[in-house]
Amino acid sequence: MYGDPQSRQGHIVKTPEEEQYAMDLRSSDLAGPLITRPTMSQLPVDNTRDGLIAAYFIYFHPCHPFLLPHEHTLDMLQQRSLRHLELAIQYVASFYVPTARKADHRDTLRRHVLQDNSGKDGTFVQALLLLAIGLHIENDDEDSASVLSSAVALALDLGMHYRDFAAMNGEGNPLLEESWRRTWWELFVIDGMMGGVNQKYTLQLMLVDMNVSLPCEEVDYKPGVSISPLY
Repeated sequence: MYGDPQSRQGHIVKTPEEEQYAMDLRSSDLAGPLITRPTMSQLPVDNTRDGLIAAYFIYFHPCHPFLLPHEHTLDMLQQRSLRHLELAIQYVASFYVPTARKADHRDTLRRHVLQDNSGKDGTFVQALLLLAIGLHIENDDEDSASVLSSAVALALDLGMHYRDFAAMNGEGNPLLEESWRRTWWELFVIDGMMGGVNQKYTLQLMLVDMNVSLPCEEVDYKPGVSISPLY
């Protein structure tokens, strides 16, 4: 959707073959997948926690870079209790790793996010968004629509559609602030796309009053430097 991330030094080396796989947003296919997969000979086989996270950032993140860049996401997952987000990353990654138990990842993720929204923050919006995308990939239009609606409702409750949300929740970290802005715009784009390809989903954000800054240039976001909002 807007560029690709830098690899984490010492952990991921992206080849030209890995670079070519991107999100498939074909609006003409109501039941079609949201991703294209590598050929069988190129599919990763590491279904460990680190292997799945690596697969996410190699194959899915380049066209949907709303989470923090790879190394920063790993640091955040290590420092905080964000099991829901980690499970969401692993679930989406399971589409690229044949040995991963997709149903187990999906069901565990559901238990962590589909509960009362009180006390939840923007990382739950991210997890719900990834779950909705994964369910759509599995051609589960009804549940995908329901989960995406939950993500939209939570985002609006949190005020993610307002410019000051990023600063108020960015902990003084420009990279995290940018991630929040990108999360909103990812949600906005997926809302529009789902409104066109999922007959169970009704477009929700087109008329919402919002003033979130646009994403910065990818060349600045990938290394996490020189990030400034675009108004």
